Amino acid sequence: TKLDADNLSTAVIPILFYRSMLLAADVAPIDALVEALRSQGIAPVPIFVSSLKDQASLAFVENALASLNPAAIITATAFASGAEPGAETLFDRAGVPVFQV
Repeated sequence: TKLDADNLSTAVIPILFYRSMLLAADVAPIDALVEALRSQGIAPVPIFVSSLKDQASLAFVENALASLNPAAIITATAFASGAEPGAETLFDRAGVPVFQV
């Protein structure tokens, strides 16, 4: 499904986190972050991934970011990017500020 951020009049900020957090029912920190951003008029978009080293997951995130046109990215993936050391990462290609939580 194509994500449509064109109709949003506010900053869109994806929040990347691992699927393992979802499976462990440990998403309270993500939920709190979503609510905090919403309270500031920001449109958070939580996105869970199994791994950023998995090509299918990486492609999904890249497509989502291209569709969302984010103002910034928040990642709870410890800057894992699926890239070799010294190579351009998913976060480099996004071209927006990236905040690790």
